[in-house]
Amino acid sequence: MSDDKRFLDHIGVTAWHAAGWTGSRGLSATGEPFEGYDDSDHGRKVYDVHRLIAPDRKVVHLTVTTNYVGGKCQHKLLTDALPQIIAKGVDTLFASLNDTVCNVPDLDAGLAQIADKCCLFFAAGNDSGKTASRIIQCKYVWGVGAYYLMANTKEMRPAPFSSVSDGVEFCAPTLINGFSGTSCSTPVLAGMAALVNDMAIAKTGRPLSQAGMHRFLQDCAVDIGDAGRDSKTGIGAPILPPPDKVDIAKYQDAAPFKDDSAIPDFAREGVEYCRAKGYMRGDLDGKFRPNEPITRAEFAVALMRYDKMNG
Repeated sequence: MSDDKRFLDHIGVTAWHAAGWTGSRGLSATGEPFEGYDDSDHGRKVYDVHRLIAPDRKVVHLTVTTNYVGGKCQHKLLTDALPQIIAKGVDTLFASLNDTVCNVPDLDAGLAQIADKCCLFFAAGNDSGKTASRIIQCKYVWGVGAYYLMANTKEMRPAPFSSVSDGVEFCAPTLINGFSGTSCSTPVLAGMAALVNDMAIAKTGRPLSQAGMHRFLQDCAVDIGDAGRDSKTGIGAPILPPPDKVDIAKYQDAAPFKDDSAIPDFAREGVEYCRAKGYMRGDLDGKFRPNEPITRAEFAVALMRYDKMNG
C-alpha cells in the first residue's frame, strides 16, 4: 500500500472516490498561483495535495494576501478575491499563506456576505507554540492544524510544529504526497469539503453554507490531542463517514424565501422539503410565490432537477 493511499483510506476519501464523489461539481479557489509552476513550487505542492483529495474539482487562483501600506491594511481577500468568489460561485477557498498583519474586524465585516456561500480554510502556521497566522482569528475563516498518522499504530498525533491558537478549528493529516506542514493539512481538509459539496450540489442543488459544513465536519471529527477542543487541533480531525450513510440534506440550511409568510400551513412541509432538496427554487427576487399557478416551463425545470438529483 502506498503511503498516500494509507492516508486516503484513513480519512475516508477512498470510499468517497469509489462511490463517484470526486469533486466534479462546484468550484474551489487557492490563495497561491499553481498553473505553469513545477513540483518544487509551494503553490503547486498545495494544489497537488488538494487534487489528490478532490481529483475532479476545478480550482482557480485568487489573491488573498494582506499588505500594510501607509498605516492601513490592504486586504486583497476583500478587494480582489471576494468579488470573484461571488461572481464565479466559489464554494471552498484554501490558503497556506501566513498572514500576521490583517485587520480582523475589517475582514469579519467584509466576509459576512459569503458565509452562506463559501467555506474558507487557512493554514494555522508552523511556528509551534509561537505566533499563529492572524487571519484565523476571523469569524469566517477556519484555521487548520496538522497531525501525523503514525505508520504502525495508525495513531493520530498532533504535529509538534503546528501553531497554537484558539483560531484553530479543525486539523488534518500532514506529510502527504511528499509534502508537510499545515500547508499540507489545509488543502487536505479543503479537498474533503469539496467532496462533501460535490454530494450536496448533486442531491440538494447547492453547496453547504459555512454553518452546514461546520456541522458536518464537527459531526465526523475525531478528538485527538488534549481532551475536547484545544488550541492545537481545534475540534478534532474530520474523518469522512461512508458516503452511503450520509444524509446530506440535514446539513443543508434552507434559504428562506422573502414571502415565506404567504406559504399555507398545509403546504409548508412540502415546500421546505422541495427547497432543501433543490427541486424548487425561488424567483430572482427571492420569492416563492406559493399561491400563483406554475407554468409548464417551471414544471419541466422542477422535473429535470428531480431526475438529475435522483438519477
